Amino acid sequence: MIGFEPLILFGIILALALNFVNGLNDASHSIATVVATKALSPAKAVFFTALCNLIGPFLFTTAVAATIGTAIVASDALTPLSIVVAMGAAIILVFVATRSGIPISSSHAMVGGLLGAGIAVTGMSAVILPAWTGVMEVLVYGIAGALIGAVALGLFVASFHEDARFGAMLGALCGVSLVIPVMMVLGLIQIGGLLAIVLFIFISPVLGMAGAFVFDVFISHLF
Repeated sequence: MIGFEPLILFGIILALALNFVNGLNDASHSIATVVATKALSPAKAVFFTALCNLIGPFLFTTAVAATIGTAIVASDALTPLSIVVAMGAAIILVFVATRSGIPISSSHAMVGGLLGAGIAVTGMSAVILPAWTGVMEVLVYGIAGALIGAVALGLFVASFHEDARFGAMLGALCGVSLVIPVMMVLGLIQIGGLLAIVLFIFISPVLGMAGAFVFDVFISHLF
């Protein structure tokens, strides 16, 4: 273990560097609205963002960190060297994307780094694949949600004499994105690890779009 001490120290430095480049990429997303509307100055917005990011894990949970650390790559593939390599790859990817003006998730970059480093250590056996039953449950509920969403929104749009096909496509997209998180909250399906990460790369922006649309329409009609 003594031989790894410099590597572990270097890993801590890289972890801090990863948080730094994450801030470079994500800070603008989280403070854009309050700064653009002049509700807060850029300095105050950055201060409150940093404070909330610090307090968040203490008040809520570190479940996401546990998923990334234990549910994606087998523990025997997570050597100190492979973790350092994974963080280095994630830092480079996030930094280059940020400099190019490309929004990117540091979490997904880190997941990719861990997968690549883990596979290099022990091969494909390093990847913790989802259970087939979980995949089938997601497919069944996803198809059901897409059908319900397509019919509901298609009929709603058709009632206004608009393009029902567009409404059906949008409804299917929103339906599949809504039904899976709802089923997870109700405990009807158990999704974790790599499957959850891949699914929510698609689900998160769709839910954000749908939520913002509904909220904006609601507020617009109120005020």
